[in-house]
Amino acid sequence: MSQYHHGPIIKTTNTRYGPMTYYTDDPSIGRSLEVYGEYCHPEIEQILSMVNKDTVYLDIGANIGTHSISIAPYVQHVHAWEPDDHNYYLLEINTKPHGNITVSHKAISDNKAFGYTEFDFGKTKFIEQPGEKTRRSKTLDGYSMDKIDFIKLDTEGYEYRILQGMGYTLTHLKPDMLIEMQDETSYSKIYDYLTIFDYYMYWLPVPTFNPNNFKHETVDVFGSQHGVINWICSSKQLNTTLQPVVDRDDTVERMNWRIQNNVGHDTEHGE
Repeated sequence: MSQYHHGPIIKTTNTRYGPMTYYTDDPSIGRSLEVYGEYCHPEIEQILSMVNKDTVYLDIGANIGTHSISIAPYVQHVHAWEPDDHNYYLLEINTKPHGNITVSHKAISDNKAFGYTEFDFGKTKFIEQPGEKTRRSKTLDGYSMDKIDFIKLDTEGYEYRILQGMGYTLTHLKPDMLIEMQDETSYSKIYDYLTIFDYYMYWLPVPTFNPNNFKHETVDVFGSQHGVINWICSSKQLNTTLQPVVDRDDTVERMNWRIQNNVGHDTEHGE
């Protein structure tokens, strides 16, 4: 099925998570679903290893719903937020068959600010200033939820602002989290902030191409350097093969150096 909706062409394909509708011009998520029938599946596998049927899972920056619908069969309930009109349109379509997903067309921030979204498929950003389609944001703490077990946070550089609005959640509910960390300038401040709440942080780099993809496609159409950088964060020290974030100045390069040199810490790494 393909059709037009407010300009971008949409199409439905069979995926590892069931039928999914996507924008054909989306160079990342849509392209991955079309070619491979999945998107960043090793990331989803990591999340699945940390949730169970009693889990309340939050998807902040849900985009068109790849993570929400892939996690939903394995948890108690999914709450998904997506403020952008175009992405939210497909989020509603993709999550409709799942009775345990609640979607919200709102933005999460550190205050009750007004702003608008700048649509760019998977790189859509919330701009905190008046715009053509201004909407109001809200802190996560402002929702007064009494159970949150896991949060996936992917908001294109807005992650730190959102974390600042969930101090109660981090203190009292202590959810595990996957945070996208594409913005290197945010590493030190997010590390410092989560350290206040006694969180442990671990690197989770995920290439876009998965050799074991759903459609058995062997060609990497993105290139070896294409992927996402995440932190797995937990109030508990995890029994995991993931590399820890060792300090506020840690980087992917330092993590790779530790792996290559078979060391657990690189304080003597004199670059």
